[in-house]
Amino acid sequence: SVLYFPTVHSCLSIQWIFRTFLLGLFTIIEATYAYGQSSSAIFQHLSTNQGLPNFYTTATVQDKLGFIWIGTFSGLVRYDGYRLKTFTHEQGNSSSLSSNYIRTVFTTRNSTIWVGTALGLNRFDSQTGQFERFYFTKWGDLCNNIRFIAEDTQGFIWVGTSGGLFMLNPQTKQIKLLPLPTDASLKKSVYSIHHILSDGNQVWIG
Repeated sequence: SVLYFPTVHSCLSIQWIFRTFLLGLFTIIEATYAYGQSSSAIFQHLSTNQGLPNFYTTATVQDKLGFIWIGTFSGLVRYDGYRLKTFTHEQGNSSSLSSNYIRTVFTTRNSTIWVGTALGLNRFDSQTGQFERFYFTKWGDLCNNIRFIAEDTQGFIWVGTSGGLFMLNPQTKQIKLLPLPTDASLKKSVYSIHHILSDGNQVWIG
C-alpha cells in the first residue's frame, strides 16, 4: 500500500519544549463567573493520597467516553471522576506498557488512546485493556523516546521522537521515517522533535 504524505513544514527557528511537570493534578470541577466581578473556582486535588502513582504528571487528555487519561513518571492513569486505575509496565508481559515513564498521551478522532513513553509507543485496546507496542529501534535508540503524537486528516499517526519524525499507518502498522530539510551539522537538533500540529492537509513540525 502507498502512504499519503501531507505537506510538512519544519519550524526550525522555534523549539516547542514542553517540560512542565505538575505537582499532582488539579481539576476544575466548578466555576462561577459574574460580569464585572472576579471569578471563583473550586478545585479538586488528585495526588498520591487519592491513588496517583507519582506526584509528577506529564500529560492529560480526555476521551469521548469522558475518561481522563493522565501520564506520570510511574505509569498511565485513567480517571472516571470517582476512581483511578493505573496501567504500568509489567516485566515479561508484552501486552503491558513498554515503559512507566509516560512522555505524552493522545486520543484520535475514533477515541483510540496512544501513549508515548521514554521507551516506545503504545496503542491501548479498550476491549481487552491491553497495549500494543511499537518500537523504532532500527532507526536508533533515541527514536524510542516519544515526545509528541498527532493525527492527520487521513488518519495517519505522526510521532515525534528525540531521533526523528515518523508516520505510522494504524491499519497496516507500516512505519516510515520522514526526512527533514537540514545539513549534517544541524541534523541532531533538527531531528529532535518537540511538537506536531496537523492543520488540514499540512503538518507543522517544531
